[in-house]
Amino acid sequence: MKKILLFSLLALGTIANAQCDPINTFPTNYNFNNLTTPAIPACWTITKLGADSTDWNSYTGDGNNGTTSGVKYLNNFLGANASGDSWIFTQAFSLVGGQPYALQYTSQSTNNTNHRILKIAAGPNASPTGMVTMGQDASIHLTPETSAFVFTPSTTGNYYFGIEVSNTVTDEVFCSVLIRDVQVRKEQLAVSDVNGKSKITAYPNPVKDVMKLSDITGVKSISISDLSGRQIKTLAPSSEINLSNLKPGNYVVSLLMENGSTQSINTIKK
Repeated sequence: MKKILLFSLLALGTIANAQCDPINTFPTNYNFNNLTTPAIPACWTITKLGADSTDWNSYTGDGNNGTTSGVKYLNNFLGANASGDSWIFTQAFSLVGGQPYALQYTSQSTNNTNHRILKIAAGPNASPTGMVTMGQDASIHLTPETSAFVFTPSTTGNYYFGIEVSNTVTDEVFCSVLIRDVQVRKEQLAVSDVNGKSKITAYPNPVKDVMKLSDITGVKSISISDLSGRQIKTLAPSSEINLSNLKPGNYVVSLLMENGSTQSINTIKK
């Protein structure tokens, strides 16, 4: 990738890097080890909404507070009694309408008693306005945890992924939220086979209470899992799946067919 001279622009609380072409290679991985601290990746941008919010920057772990020595992270620091609300946006990605994409990352904090929230979103502009929330992590601790959230654009175009850090409780805790190993990848299409022939259609999606299946002929059983692969429930074949008792977030509804094959439906629970 050719080097691009970086510049900074401060306007309306936004810091921007040199503009780059949209990415259309998947998966795209970021581990941040090639960054010179405190720089952020080229073509990523920062927007600070709160009066006491702070910039994102790269940080090299020193082995303290749960960090791994020598590993580089994206870091957002919040001081005591700060509400925060600081966004960082990726470079634009060229996405195909109807194709699900996942943003995966590993996160941790430098203090176990914090009240930070990490929200993941996607939208057509590198701005909080118009962003669609993919999911959020309200439990960020010293131990690193890997999470993934899915976004399915309705139309083909350029989209940005956004990561927001805010604070639910203004307390006396100083804390950094750290992110590493970010990946943007394609997910399996929910209701089509490899040659594009339509199979079982699930609707509505996103769903609030009940998801309906267009046809359950040949379905042996139905299972629901979270994005970590943990199975939440197994159901008998039914044209209606009640998801009302699930927390908002991203799930995978798997249809085990009588012929041994499986169809996976990426589902967003509102």
